[in-house]
Amino acid sequence: MKNNHMTVHGGLYYLASHDRDTLRRFLRSIKFHQLQKSVYISPYPVPKTALTYLEQSNLRRFIRCMRVLEMDSPKDFQHLLK
Repeated sequence: MKNNHMTVHGGLYYLASHDRDTLRRFLRSIKFHQLQKSVYISPYPVPKTALTYLEQSNLRRFIRCMRVLEMDSPKDFQHLLK
């Protein structure tokens, strides 16, 4: 399989999934972009200060963070990250 890593931050993307409006606004504030209704994507990892905020505001239980190593079509998402 061809390696489809992007060259941003070591070629990794970070996904976050949510189900609340507060999380949607928060994710946008840390430069995540909506990929699907409850899935956001960014070339940047979630900052530690953001994880602390999520814990303190009891929002952490509503979010799942993933580090994506490969995508089948990374070019399809580049427009979201400009």
